[in-house]
Amino acid sequence: MSFYLAFTLTSQFTEGNKSDTKEHVKVLALIILAALLSQFLGKVISTKIFMSISKRLHDATVNSLLASHISFYEQHTHGHILNRFTTDIKTLDNFLFSFLEMIDYFVKCLTAVIIVIYLYPSVLIFVLPSFVYLIHLR
Repeated sequence: MSFYLAFTLTSQFTEGNKSDTKEHVKVLALIILAALLSQFLGKVISTKIFMSISKRLHDATVNSLLASHISFYEQHTHGHILNRFTTDIKTLDNFLFSFLEMIDYFVKCLTAVIIVIYLYPSVLIFVLPSFVYLIHLR
């Protein structure tokens, strides 16, 4: 969306004829297509990573449960074991999902900051003190 806004504003302030406008529309369409494609690929990749990590954690949890001593099964009912197991799996999935969402958000923010700094290096005057202040707050 930011690319769309920036492109629209720059095309409004530049003067040109009809052929320039058609070129602007083509470039804008390519920018939107690239943004949608990158969003889609990012979600597919993050979902594959999430499912792979989740499967390994589930397998490790099941293997640990199966490797328990028989006395564990004698002391606890099947319902208690199943309830505890599903609660642990739910906790692992929620923690993992939150962690991966945080990483995704961090990468998007870092990419936006890098693009802005690349385009306007003078922004570093404001970014560095803001970053130091945010680290201090943290």
